[in-house]
Amino acid sequence: METKPDGRLYSRILRRIVAIIQALPEDRDMTLGELAEQIYENNLPEFYLERFHRSVSVQRIRDYIRYLRDIKVLVSHDDKFILNFQKKTADQEWAQTMSDRALEHLAIILKKRPDKVPDLLEARRNRLLKSRRIPTLNAIITDFEIEGGRPQELFRWSLHVYTDGPTCPFDIRRHPVLITTAK
Repeated sequence: METKPDGRLYSRILRRIVAIIQALPEDRDMTLGELAEQIYENNLPEFYLERFHRSVSVQRIRDYIRYLRDIKVLVSHDDKFILNFQKKTADQEWAQTMSDRALEHLAIILKKRPDKVPDLLEARRNRLLKSRRIPTLNAIITDFEIEGGRPQELFRWSLHVYTDGPTCPFDIRRHPVLITTAK
């Protein structure tokens, strides 16, 4: 999973969670530590930090695995995780399926129904623009009053994954700014 049909890269979070899903064994339950170690030992290119000449830490990989649990790709019981997801073949299938899961996760975060989230995002974006503020992700997070490092990160990740879907009415561009796509 590399580029969208328009040639731009899919978001880093989407590329990484898809790499994890593809590397996971099916029908086998593993602890969080075992999963993270397996992904780390696979030396997946999505987890290599070119700038620092090393891989992402095992602790960071655990964060991605927990996110997969949050969007219901992995289910956990008795401290074991198992894949609850049918692997896809085409990039756009991956993008749309993960986008749908991320939309459901955003709905949980924002305490709204999934069909109301796009309207809510559009309203917040417009409100920021009317007050002459740029609708950056930080501004949107502040406007929704999402506090704390991990909740903000989960919101960002789900918003990035949601906007990677081909049917999403939004896109995230430079600095990261939420924009609407042409209809």
